[in-house]
Amino acid sequence: MAVYPIFVPGGLNFGERASLSGAERSAERAAEDVEQLRAEVGRLTLACAALWTLVKEHGHTDEELLARMQELDLRDGKLDGRMAPEVATCAACGRKTKAGRRACLYCGKELPAGPAFGASA
Repeated sequence: MAVYPIFVPGGLNFGERASLSGAERSAERAAEDVEQLRAEVGRLTLACAALWTLVKEHGHTDEELLARMQELDLRDGKLDGRMAPEVATCAACGRKTKAGRRACLYCGKELPAGPAFGASA
């Protein structure tokens, strides 16, 4: 649905209308992306809750969970509630690249498989 300013003297020229239309399409795509991300966060939250209930059934406590979360958070030296991406060093060229890549970004040599969740246990 196009919404154009109605109080523009002489109206909008073709370029202005095209630019506005492009901006509206970009905004619509961004809104769709946000909705998809919300759905994914909800699904991941549910998965985490399900996993935590399974772990609690095996005798682990909330305190243990919080301590492990802090331990993982501090691996990059900052207690900021986030995990920094793991880095791998290519055995062939010695350059650092994002862990989890199949091949070195710089020389193309195959890299060893990384950990399942991007962090070593």
